[in-house]
Amino acid sequence: MSLMPNLAVPGNGSVIGSTLTGSYPPSNVFDGQTNTFFDHSTATPYVGWDFGAGNAKAVNFVRFYPRTSFESRMASGKIQGSNSATSGYVDLYTFTALPAAGWNFIALDNKTSYRYYRYTSAQADRGNVAELEFYIHIDRTVLGNKIAAAQSLHEGNYTPSTWGSLQAALTDAIRVNENAAATQAQLDNAAASLQTAIAGLEIERNSPADVANGITAIEAPAKGATSLTLPSVPDGFTIKISYTDGTNVIHSDGTITPPQEDKTVLVVLEVTRTSDGATAETDLIPVVVPGAYVPAAAHASLHGTDSIYAGGQFDLTYGLEHVKDGIYGQDLTFTYDPAKVEFAGADSVKTGFTIVDKKEKPGQVRIIAASLGGDAAAGANGDLLTLHLRAKALAETSTTAIEVSKAVIASGEGTETQVEGASHSMTITYVDKSALGALIAEAQQTLDAAEEGTRAGQYPAGSKAALLAAISSARAVAGDAAAAQPQVQQAAADLNAALQAFKASIITGVPGDVNGDGKVTVGDLAIVAKYYGKTSADTDWDQYKFADLNHDGVIDIADLAMIARMIFESN
Repeated sequence: MSLMPNLAVPGNGSVIGSTLTGSYPPSNVFDGQTNTFFDHSTATPYVGWDFGAGNAKAVNFVRFYPRTSFESRMASGKIQGSNSATSGYVDLYTFTALPAAGWNFIALDNKTSYRYYRYTSAQADRGNVAELEFYIHIDRTVLGNKIAAAQSLHEGNYTPSTWGSLQAALTDAIRVNENAAATQAQLDNAAASLQTAIAGLEIERNSPADVANGITAIEAPAKGATSLTLPSVPDGFTIKISYTDGTNVIHSDGTITPPQEDKTVLVVLEVTRTSDGATAETDLIPVVVPGAYVPAAAHASLHGTDSIYAGGQFDLTYGLEHVKDGIYGQDLTFTYDPAKVEFAGADSVKTGFTIVDKKEKPGQVRIIAASLGGDAAAGANGDLLTLHLRAKALAETSTTAIEVSKAVIASGEGTETQVEGASHSMTITYVDKSALGALIAEAQQTLDAAEEGTRAGQYPAGSKAALLAAISSARAVAGDAAAAQPQVQQAAADLNAALQAFKASIITGVPGDVNGDGKVTVGDLAIVAKYYGKTSADTDWDQYKFADLNHDGVIDIADLAMIARMIFESN
């Protein structure tokens, strides 16, 4: 792509407008100053450029600068072209959106040459625009590609007459392409003429192109073949691979790397005449390369849950894959992080597969196992044993891995083979039970201090049993190593609800009304006096502590004085 200089300049035409005078004349739009502008109050204000008689241009690119801070006045305005100064204007572009402040660029879908180009406003009393520039945007890509294609052809492949026509078209195309003043139409016409000459080429008999056109297939390689057999060519010619879309299967030198599965590779061959070096290529030729089966390697497997809560127990299952039949013995070593996981045991999951012995040490367990009987040995593939493990009570969420770090299998003839191990990663999720524990302690303390009865400060019969049941349920969740965080949170919510309900059930009454008749009288004083001198050290304190009004652990003159004050205050 190339851009000619701005065409709307002195010496290359003149200014046009709905007025040529005034405080803001059309000449402001072509003065190169963005702080000046055109403004005309009329029914159809416009400003533009006249390229002059016989000098029409196919403008297809406009650069413009709106009047600063008045960009909205260009809304719905148009760029138009015409070959008459007063009529026949064709809409080339409509401003459907507000232009940005500063310089803007728009492309016109225009291949027609016009003498007059203008910007016309949709607002009758305006027409504001600060600068206008008109360009012809030239695209030389197509012509350049056609020239390159023609220059890549070899004279020895074509008849003299058609080759001569091509050279004439090529010479003309190069001349047009190198002409800086060439129009888009001239470039397009030169490209079309060159393409016509290329399409009209006739292949010379016994030329490289003639030989290449006759090659439409390549013999498919046999299964396991390591090289490709190329088609034969006449004496005086050579043939080679010039392109392959599967270089990891068929290489440029013709060698083959067999794929695991059948694969079709597209190949292009190049034919060369040795006498003059003339070349030609075939079309794309598909070649099917048979797959070579590669047996999968024997390996251990280890699978199970991907996550567990801290303190929870989980199982992983060990097995073998792609092993040959006849495996009678196995020496297995499993490793893990002892700070996060502990081994709890192992069991066979396959009939005839027996754990002979195992040996543990921190972070590792070694298991010796045997397959008893021909059927068990023949079916060595698949799941064989389950490992029982427990996640430790971590203080934060963590990841860990359990591995089959070593697996040695042995046939009935005593041949030992170490197979590829396996690893299983998992997340141990920390469960925070601190809030639940604190709530259990608070509920238990409240329960221990409470007394059932009918007096003020006591709780209704059966209320303590209900709170105790809630505490017991919460304790069960707190002690469950497998409890998830949502379970813990729900247990805390349930216990808190039970505790608040228990506290709300406390019997309330008139302070000092120890006999529960709803008033404080000398009768209440007499009851307190009856138990005068009792203390919390007495074995039967629970029967009398209701008379300890100030809760200091002794029934004395202070309690009697409190009753007396309450009697005076109530009368």
